Amino acid sequence: MTQPSVDTVFFDAAGTLIGVRGSVGEIYGQYAERFGFHHGGDESVQRQIEKSFGISIRETPLLAFPGEMKNSIEELEKQWWQRLVRDTFTRIGSFPRIDEFFETVYQVFRTSEAWQLEENCREILADLVSRKLKLGVIFNFDSRLFDLLRDFGIEDCFDAVIISSHAPAAKPDPLIFQYALRQIGSQAESSIHVGDSLRGDYEAARSAGLSALLYDPEDRHADRLDERRIRSLAEVSSFLV
Repeated sequence: MTQPSVDTVFFDAAGTLIGVRGSVGEIYGQYAERFGFHHGGDESVQRQIEKSFGISIRETPLLAFPGEMKNSIEELEKQWWQRLVRDTFTRIGSFPRIDEFFETVYQVFRTSEAWQLEENCREILADLVSRKLKLGVIFNFDSRLFDLLRDFGIEDCFDAVIISSHAPAAKPDPLIFQYALRQIGSQAESSIHVGDSLRGDYEAARSAGLSALLYDPEDRHADRLDERRIRSLAEVSSFLV
């Protein structure tokens, strides 16, 4: 049977369409020092935060609140991040003003001060829109993503923006992909997902029945999946015929 042509392209957000300016450790470190954070050890505060944040996020349940009322979601999102940030700094040192710090950085990560677009992102999205393709985002994140897309001027490119905090599950659960397909009105067989995580994007999308591309600009997965691995977003178009 002939494979249906692609009519829908989903993207992951962080690490694919957008990236943190520098690193989480750099941004958190910059603001933490303003709020009097004290740390021990020989490593820089940025490096310590980066390592501790990585441990904390792996130990924190995924950002999803299935069954919760819509009017409570934004508060639950904020509480989720408060726990994560508190866990991150608890490992490093005393931080009496952590609540003030959190309120500040939570808003910083709502804007392009903390994020930047991937190279040629606007042009590539515009090209895909001009081809009459449906475009969507599937991202394990919170409601601040809507502000970010608006801030970058790419909000109107997408027919659906699916964030895990508003979905019945988070990646890599196939449920979030099935939910996204329903929201955008597409079939898995004619949809493709582009993301930078081997497990959370590439393997998860395929398990939900979508085609997938692994976005790997830094060759982190150079030893595998070469035929479905892309180094730039511009390569997406060659998989759409």
